[in-house]
Amino acid sequence: MRRPADQADTAATVGLATVFLLLVPLVVMGVGHPLEASWRRAERAETARHRVTATLLRDAEPPVGRLGTAVPKVPVPARWAAPDGSARFGDLQVPSGEKAGGTAAVWIDGEGRSVDPPLRRSQLAGQKAIVSGFALAALSFTLIGARQAVRHVLDRRRMARWEEEWSAVEPRWTRRRR
Repeated sequence: MRRPADQADTAATVGLATVFLLLVPLVVMGVGHPLEASWRRAERAETARHRVTATLLRDAEPPVGRLGTAVPKVPVPARWAAPDGSARFGDLQVPSGEKAGGTAAVWIDGEGRSVDPPLRRSQLAGQKAIVSGFALAALSFTLIGARQAVRHVLDRRRMARWEEEWSAVEPRWTRRRR
């Protein structure tokens, strides 16, 4: 007893849900594999990074931040040895209160420049989860939009059909002539 438009509506919903279920693994793999390849390249580049000990050249004076609170880490000039043995200088973020002559760890590249520490596996996994989540959200919104477009077209057809049927029935019910 269902109208063809209602049957098409159900078929569209089931079809789009099936498409979603089929595309989820493809989207996750499609996003995950390029990310993993990129991370592997970055990991290889990061193998040139290594951790060395730097000597602080000045006291880490605790500056006062907003509302009178001490800032936990401050930049302090430091010296460390490059891979070729030459001295390198730069500012390091160290806990406030550290004294000149103290040491701090610094990550350096193959030329002795200070660099960020390498990403941990948990950070990489978190990034993959976030990117995959955004890709799945984009897929969901796209399919929901397609579902709404189908429903809009079917609603217009249902309303046009209803108008046709009402035009045929209304004169008999209201006894009006057209």
